[in-house]
Amino acid sequence: MPKARTNYADDYDFWISKGRGQGKFRNYNPWLTIRDVKSPVGCSRIWSQKFKRTIHTLSYGETLAFFILERQDDVVDVREQYPLDPANTRDICHEMGLQHPGVGGRDIVMTSDFLVTYSRNAQFSYKAIQIKDTRETLLEPRTNSKLQVEEKYWERKGVPYAIWLSSEFTPDLKANFKLLSGVRNTLTRLTDQDLRFISDLMMEITEAAPELPYSECSHLIELHGTQLSLSDCLRILVACKLWNFPLAQKKIVSSILRDFSPANSECVGKGCSCASSQEHQTDGDKHDSGK
Repeated sequence: MPKARTNYADDYDFWISKGRGQGKFRNYNPWLTIRDVKSPVGCSRIWSQKFKRTIHTLSYGETLAFFILERQDDVVDVREQYPLDPANTRDICHEMGLQHPGVGGRDIVMTSDFLVTYSRNAQFSYKAIQIKDTRETLLEPRTNSKLQVEEKYWERKGVPYAIWLSSEFTPDLKANFKLLSGVRNTLTRLTDQDLRFISDLMMEITEAAPELPYSECSHLIELHGTQLSLSDCLRILVACKLWNFPLAQKKIVSSILRDFSPANSECVGKGCSCASSQEHQTDGDKHDSGK
């Protein structure tokens, strides 16, 4: 009979041997998936065209953070629900005089929400990121202890560590990512030629009617038997980063056509990582965990 999924520290080696928390790039297998969570409220399974695999986020804040990371050009890998070796976290807890996180008197495996790989100047670098809701959350004793252990874990490994607060993501950014998520499935069915056609079409319309509100872009076109409105086309172009839009400063639904602009005509049809990110620059953000 297969062993039931557990997150106890004593089972760490077993689940590592099964590939959990192992691999890189499209072969990464997260330590925890939605199926492993008893109350999956706020959890999401997100297909990433950029990373060519399904991403498992366990909170709305993690989902927003992933969308931000995915759009950063120098981010080449995101490993979510990354496990921390309990031999090390136990040692850190002993050193710092802290009680190791556990359930029912048994130690559990701690995780970082994301281990991010950056490619800059032909070299890889890494950053561990934890997502929390608010600054007040950081002051809760149990949460604060965990953050101290996590920070020390990555310090020992020489990996920068950051805490992102989902409450500090702008309302416009949150609304826009929710809107863009509605076309992610459509993107998997579009070819480079389709994207170029959509971009050329929207260029013509934008030049002819720059003041046209997004809300009135209801005219339909058809691609491969699928009907798309012009507003769908705009969302697709922004989601692919083929067109620019100030995601953190303005709501797409309240915009007009001149708020959108092609990122780079040479990039059309080359995939979702072609244009430089302009929204919510969180890289390097760090919040004091209160130690």
